[in-house]
Amino acid sequence: MRWQFWRQALPQKLSDVVLKALLIQFPIDAQLANRIRFLGRSGRFSGRPSQYIRIFDPTLIGDRIGDRIGDRETRAPAYDDFSENQHHRGALLFEGRTEKVYENVQVYLTDRRLA
Repeated sequence: MRWQFWRQALPQKLSDVVLKALLIQFPIDAQLANRIRFLGRSGRFSGRPSQYIRIFDPTLIGDRIGDRIGDRETRAPAYDDFSENQHHRGALLFEGRTEKVYENVQVYLTDRRLA
């Protein structure tokens, strides 16, 4: 078995639990809900295991994922790109974390949409 720790996580569709929490907490239309993706990173919050998530709209990122620009192929955004790259920052819609509490998943989100 080959270990590939260096591989970058790809954007994923929102899980049903995260999508439900998002729709309850924030007013967004169904078309946007189907389009948005998230990137996650494992971590700890107050000593508890958590997954930090960043929810974004891939259509707001100028370089489309997988397009070729000149002699290079664009790559999917990384989790840290949303804090380091102002261009990607505009695509960030929500940020937060998920925690598994017994059998339930708790979702905590903050609205990061630009006003």
